[in-house]
Amino acid sequence: MKKVIIGILTFVLAFATLFTMTACDKIVKLEISLSVYNADASTSEEKTITFDMYENLASDAVNAVRDAVNGGAYDDCVFYVQSKDRGVTISDQLMFGGLKKSGNSYVKVEQASVPGAEFLKNGIEGSNLKNVKGYLGLWRGWDSWKGYSTSGFERSYATVFMPTVDSISSYDGNFCVFAKYSTEDDLAVIESVIALLSNADNYTEYTCYYSANADGTLKLDAQNEPIWNIVLTENFDEAENVYDSAEDDGNADPVDTQYDSYTVKILNANRLSITGIKIK
Repeated sequence: MKKVIIGILTFVLAFATLFTMTACDKIVKLEISLSVYNADASTSEEKTITFDMYENLASDAVNAVRDAVNGGAYDDCVFYVQSKDRGVTISDQLMFGGLKKSGNSYVKVEQASVPGAEFLKNGIEGSNLKNVKGYLGLWRGWDSWKGYSTSGFERSYATVFMPTVDSISSYDGNFCVFAKYSTEDDLAVIESVIALLSNADNYTEYTCYYSANADGTLKLDAQNEPIWNIVLTENFDEAENVYDSAEDDGNADPVDTQYDSYTVKILNANRLSITGIKIK
């Protein structure tokens, strides 16, 4: 009888352990299909990247990405590298979800907001998710006079970033890391995409800026929103009425640079194009 009880307890313990392991890893698959240029073969190849999104770590972030995929909010969006945000250099990550193809140019995309409580978990505490190459984090805005480490975590959006370097340790504790590549094959595709940025022939550089009134103050549209513009960097010198916080005659906070101009490098369509994105 004693052996039977021990056997039953062992079975129950093993089942409970298996159930716990399964319940803890609530993985949602994000698959991105790409046409990627292969310089060695001088041709484009069809590839896919699959990311494991950890719903148990950041359910709101994963749900926001799922909704963006299923609702078409990522349609026509492009991969790009941005020079800065709020005056902070951010060129060590590939961005997705913030710019969308529109005719012969691009438009700024405002993705859905995401509740901020998950940034306390942030994919760092209690997991092996880090701000390193091949991992996905959720981007967010901040007050530039405070910096991203002290602004609070409520201003987050379903725009994602992926480090292009081995590590961005300064982001640890400040951004929600919620996904990573599924296999080494996926990481190899990611590496090939990042490698395209090493050659200027593979991307086009644009300068983004906000419009200014004649007195140098920030110009607002009928909805009381700043007016965003994008032009080829080679044509930026010809742009008129460009807002610059340093020239705002004291009307702007002198350290709030969030409306200053910045550059983006967008991979050319004949070098990289997104052919599909879905939740598996």
